Amino acid sequence: MRSKAIGILALLALTASIGVAMAMWTETLKVNVSINTGEVNLDFDAWCVEHPEVEGKDVGSCDAYITEDKYGTPVLMINVSNAYPWYGFTVYLRINNTGTIPVKIYNYTYSIYGDDLTPWLSCTDNITQVQIDPYDVNPDEQVKTFYMNCTFIQDSEDGEVLPENAHMTIMGQVVFAQWNEVTGPIQGP
Repeated sequence: MRSKAIGILALLALTASIGVAMAMWTETLKVNVSINTGEVNLDFDAWCVEHPEVEGKDVGSCDAYITEDKYGTPVLMINVSNAYPWYGFTVYLRINNTGTIPVKIYNYTYSIYGDDLTPWLSCTDNITQVQIDPYDVNPDEQVKTFYMNCTFIQDSEDGEVLPENAHMTIMGQVVFAQWNEVTGPIQGP
């Protein structure tokens, strides 16, 4: 009987030790998370400056402005009329980040319709991959101005003269994305 009592006591001791080992004190913390996403929003402004007239010629003109397509997407319109050899112009595009997230140029595409006058266009620009910050992130980097400086040359590399009565339309698209999605240089055709 004594061994039976020792066995029962051992079993009780084992059960008590398991109960102590399994005891747990708890404290509860409830978590409530509120998430607000940011906004990519840009304002655009454009204008054109003609180069000084050449040899008294004052017939060419350039006009640049921002409008919207039927979907409400901003569109930069550049109209050059009566271009002639050595007529030149500079188009400026100012971009103001009015959103809450920094942006960069993600990519661009363009198509040419009508007469391809690109062999007679000599253009330079300052379009590089830069970050445009919103005002609340960095007020000094909220606005960037890009330019494209073009001159019609008389002869192409193939020796062909700039054609008369030609008409060219360039349709392009520039996509801006939040800064962390853009790596490397601007992607384009």
